[in-house]
Amino acid sequence: MGTAINESQISRLLTLNPTLTLSFDGDSAGQKAAWRTLEVALPVLADDKELRFLTLPNNHDPDTFIKSQGSDAMREQIANAMPLSQYIFAYLSERYDMSLAEGKAKLMSQVRSLTTALPKGSSFRYLLNNDVYQKLGGKRSQNVEAKDALLDFDGDMTISQQLQLCFLFQPRALIDDPIDSIWQQSGINGLHLPAHIKQKASADTLRPLAWEDLQDVALLDIVSTIKRCLNYLPKDANAAAHFILSNVKPATQEMLSRNWGGFYKALTARNILGLDGLIEELVSQLLERNMKKKNTRADTEP
Repeated sequence: MGTAINESQISRLLTLNPTLTLSFDGDSAGQKAAWRTLEVALPVLADDKELRFLTLPNNHDPDTFIKSQGSDAMREQIANAMPLSQYIFAYLSERYDMSLAEGKAKLMSQVRSLTTALPKGSSFRYLLNNDVYQKLGGKRSQNVEAKDALLDFDGDMTISQQLQLCFLFQPRALIDDPIDSIWQQSGINGLHLPAHIKQKASADTLRPLAWEDLQDVALLDIVSTIKRCLNYLPKDANAAAHFILSNVKPATQEMLSRNWGGFYKALTARNILGLDGLIEELVSQLLERNMKKKNTRADTEP
């Protein structure tokens, strides 16, 4: 179907086979067509589906390649087709200067924009972003740099205040709620407690935690405001932060406004592209603290 292919056709093909390999010409027009097809496919690309990309050598299309090289050679080409994650990075890295922090930031921004089109609750969205982080310098180094920047900026901030500033810097981290992601990764929602433990446990023992459970007014304010404003945020990180600040409660605004400028400068000075790892770590710490308090109360109750 070439460039005329649409979302419903891709969805149908993925129903027939969970792995779909797209083959386009290697010239500029062919690669643009491949990229457009990628964008069309993302909304129907569930975690159990896979999109791969094949550019045949010497300007062949599948028909001419099979006639020239045979079906076995074509099967080998298909088996070695490039996975979606590799294709995205390869395509974008040719269009931005990867020797510059600005080029890396533009690439990362486009990847984030692409991944928002994936189905709601997609694990691939989180994994693809992290994969690109690693290719741009490593999630670990980004996470360490971000933590160092926080310490250099203000070592006296609470975990909650650090997280609030992180959400200001990267509000789209709340598109897929971090609490939900961590809860699912932990496997707690899939636990089957023995009968004698169920009798002692409270009714909501295995209920997924929510931001309200943390009983942190300022954090709940910033999270709920960002979720409410996500579709209206400017692309520029600083402009988006000020948009959010104008919509939170005065008490929340006062603390964040006082710290935002220095925090933003500390991160940008280190060329930090994203805070996924740090956000996950901070949310995990808050959840762990909440669970410990909950268990302490349960132990002291008669």
